[in-house]
Amino acid sequence: MLNELDNYIILTAEKYNKLEEIREKIISNNRKIITTSAQIIHLLHRSEVSNINNLLSDVNTLISISLDDVEQLRDTGEKCIVLKILRDGVREYVEASLLYEFITKEQLQIDNRIFTLLSDAFIEGVFEFAGELRRLFLKKLIKRDLEGAKEALDFIELLYEKLSTITIKGFFISSFKRRLDLLRAQLDKSMENYIFSQYGVREAV
Repeated sequence: MLNELDNYIILTAEKYNKLEEIREKIISNNRKIITTSAQIIHLLHRSEVSNINNLLSDVNTLISISLDDVEQLRDTGEKCIVLKILRDGVREYVEASLLYEFITKEQLQIDNRIFTLLSDAFIEGVFEFAGELRRLFLKKLIKRDLEGAKEALDFIELLYEKLSTITIKGFFISSFKRRLDLLRAQLDKSMENYIFSQYGVREAV
């Protein structure tokens, strides 16, 4: 009995040592994903797109490696521990990727495991993307680019229509209802901004 107990203790220690190794690796990867995704968003708003493909490739690699590590774990509880760490990074990545697609019109291939393992982070990333569209919309208005502003406004409206047709309980994504209400408020305000900008342009002419 004592030998069996000793073996179980050793195996348990090895299990948690392996989990800690993966956890530390994912913490490091997550920091890099967040930092690089924020850099991509910054460059997109400055229309500096020359190096963005390389940055996106770096982030894709980090996410792929991290999800590979998660899939090594057999215990569901252990997977939840490390996936929770990766949520913020994936949310930033989704936000940056969608903004890149909207601005450049280039289609990106997002790792399908994000939809199955981190679907909550994906939805939150979509809401964050809507916020970046609002920011882009206002920049277009300031520059009197009404066509560009209308394109951003139309996509904000499309996102709201898509998200408002689904029901996600607060148990799964606690921020969903609040974020949807905020998106509706942003859409209403943006429509108001656009109408006033059109009126101002006509008056100037």
